[in-house]
Amino acid sequence: MKITRRDLKVILLLIGVISAFLAYQFNFKQKLSDIRVEEDKQAKLEQEIAELEQKEAKRTKWTKDMAQYKQDISSTVELFPVFTKYEDAILYLYNLEKTYDAYFKSYTLTESSVVSKVEGNIDKEKYDLSLLSSSTNATLTTTYLDMKKIINNIYHTDKHIRAITSVSMRFDRNSGKLEANLAFTDYAMSDGKREYTDIKVPSFEQVYEPDFVPSTDPDTSKPNGPIGVDNIFGDIIETTEQSSEGQR
Repeated sequence: MKITRRDLKVILLLIGVISAFLAYQFNFKQKLSDIRVEEDKQAKLEQEIAELEQKEAKRTKWTKDMAQYKQDISSTVELFPVFTKYEDAILYLYNLEKTYDAYFKSYTLTESSVVSKVEGNIDKEKYDLSLLSSSTNATLTTTYLDMKKIINNIYHTDKHIRAITSVSMRFDRNSGKLEANLAFTDYAMSDGKREYTDIKVPSFEQVYEPDFVPSTDPDTSKPNGPIGVDNIFGDIIETTEQSSEGQR
């Protein structure tokens, strides 16, 4: 079979077309594969970016929470005295006695001891907190209204956390006052940073200024005597003897 020049040109043209088609197909598939690889990389990067954004949001919240925790701890610690000694309790009773119509006949004190302890780290800052307590048991003579004020003062004295553990009272008809026994607990908190400041014990010639403001009572305008029903003993009637000359 004889191939003419025209047939040869057609065959060469066909071979060129097929070669071009195959080259195009190969390059297209390669490019398509590269695109898919890049798309996978982009998807992974977008996922990593989303995870980083979540971590950053958590880090921001964590940092804010840590700052709030530190502030809460500091505010809580500041509510308590750093330590309580015998002289603190004695001068507190002295304050009550000088501020209200009260006389403390006797009292028993216990020294401060650790109730609970918490150790830990917050944002690389070490915390060593110790809650301490000491108790006071006192016997006193006072009026009904002043007894209410003393109890109110124990609960509301600034820079002190106190809790009453027991109260018992007996009415003395001879004096018209209460014979009471009062027990309460003082709490203190040590954080290892604050230091206890010794109080200044006043001499007998000095007037000790109390570290609290006496609370006002809405019943202060009423008499302190045993007459009437405005007390815990009900209706107490005072009787007086009249002379025979005054009776007819």
